[in-house]
Amino acid sequence: MNPLSEILSGALGLLARGLSIWFVVWAIRRKGDFDLELGLKEHVVRWGIVLASFALAMTFKQTGATVPRLVATAVGLAFLCWPNFAYHLVRFFHARENGARLNS
Repeated sequence: MNPLSEILSGALGLLARGLSIWFVVWAIRRKGDFDLELGLKEHVVRWGIVLASFALAMTFKQTGATVPRLVATAVGLAFLCWPNFAYHLVRFFHARENGARLNS
């Protein structure tokens, strides 16, 4: 199998597994009304982390690094399935930034 088809095959498999997990969690989030309102910054952080994590997972698959691949996949799935992580991450860094300004 050539490298491009191997990468595409792995990416499509990861996408299929990720979307199936996302769909189940989305139903739970929607039914429970758990989602927080995300602004542009939160959406950019969420999708940036999801894409970067899945890209890293694919890279680690090529190199055979199992633990980093699992960590990258878990982080990507966490931000894909639970967007509130992005909301809290942005708020955390925003609060730290404001605290640093106040203490200077």
